[in-house]
Amino acid sequence: MLSKNYALLRDQESRLAPLVQAVELLGEIPITAEACQQLGKAIGLRLRSLGLTEAVRAIKNRYPCAFAVFLVAQGVYGYDGRGGYWPGVGQAIGRSLDPNWAREL
Repeated sequence: MLSKNYALLRDQESRLAPLVQAVELLGEIPITAEACQQLGKAIGLRLRSLGLTEAVRAIKNRYPCAFAVFLVAQGVYGYDGRGGYWPGVGQAIGRSLDPNWAREL
C-alpha cells in the first residue's frame, strides 16, 4: 500500500511540475476533486509513516509541486467556509491538524 502511494506521489509530481512552471497561479492547473482526494490520502499516508519533521522534509524535497497543487485544490474542493481552511486539509489527509502541524505544512 505504501509503495503504491509513493508511486502516486512520484507520478503526480512528474506530471504537475511542468504545469506549475507554465502557469502564474496554481489554481489554473486542472485537477479533479477525485485526484485531489487521492493526493490527500497519499500525503496523509506519507505523514503517518514518517512523522511530521521527516515527512515535511520528504514532501518539500520530493513532491513540492504535487503538495502545492493539492493545497490549492483542497481550497477549491474542500473549503466549506465555516471552519477555516486547515480542518479540511486535515480531513483530506486523514489527520486532525493541531497548530504545530498546520504551521509546518
